[in-house]
Amino acid sequence: MKKLSALMLQLVSVVSYAASPEDGITEFARLIVPLQIVYPPKAERYEEEGTVALKIRVLANGSASDIVVSKSSGYPLLDAAALKSAMGVRFLPAKNILDMPIDSTVLLPVTFKLLPGKLK
Repeated sequence: MKKLSALMLQLVSVVSYAASPEDGITEFARLIVPLQIVYPPKAERYEEEGTVALKIRVLANGSASDIVVSKSSGYPLLDAAALKSAMGVRFLPAKNILDMPIDSTVLLPVTFKLLPGKLK
């Protein structure tokens, strides 16, 4: 029987890098279209768990660009799954003091966790 898995997205932990008033940001980028993550079957079979931190450039139109792994989970399959899932993510862009959308960079943690009691 296949193990069930859970993906915990710590969306409240989306952190904008340019976080000071000197940078002119008055409103930070916010996630509006969540990640569509698939737990890699092989990673699930090997009971791999961990958190991947993605660094994402959010363009003024809300699309994601320059997506890279800022901090690895320690498992290449989980890192690759997190990167793949971020390709379709959408944001409300950051805004400057003139209330104009601007480019910004965010850090998005993605946690892969198997459900308790389903491990070998």
